[in-house]
Amino acid sequence: MEGFALSPDGKVPRKMAAQYGREFTLAERVKYKIFGIGFFKPIEGQPNVLSRWFEIRSFTIRPHLDQLTGGLIFRLTGSKTMDALAIRYDEIIQIQVTREPDKVSPITFSPFWFLLQLGFKPQQVRWFTIGRRLEFQFGSIQVTIVLDGNDPIQLVWDARHEPSVRQFIGSGFLADKLDEKKANTGL
Repeated sequence: MEGFALSPDGKVPRKMAAQYGREFTLAERVKYKIFGIGFFKPIEGQPNVLSRWFEIRSFTIRPHLDQLTGGLIFRLTGSKTMDALAIRYDEIIQIQVTREPDKVSPITFSPFWFLLQLGFKPQQVRWFTIGRRLEFQFGSIQVTIVLDGNDPIQLVWDARHEPSVRQFIGSGFLADKLDEKKANTGL
């Protein structure tokens, strides 16, 4: 795992490409269904490098996770600088995806006609039912990248990004690389 400063165009420097692999071409991205994903947040208070970078440098504008031929890359765009954290595939032990359950708050049953029959005025009936609407919150998606020799990196996405997260984690290229590692190490 290593950090790099990127140029304003966001391309991978030669030194980084030599160690962590090159970026995929468009044809390779379509073949393996590899498209990067953004909008993640690391879980606060975690002791890993990515969480500390977010806390120290305040990279809140555009974080982006992508794959290289030799590893994963976190592109972190701040207001003035663009940095990257690269992780080789052989450093990754496991990737876990967890979906938190959706939350629904209960609705109280208070029909208008029943309250009107009890002698309430229509304005009072509306006052009783304000704030009693259905509240539905989608659960977030947590991805934990367990690393060899380092603290695990935990990322959180909103549930609306679930299809892109599942497609990224389930890409054929990433699965092949992790299967190769399991076969070589005997895990």
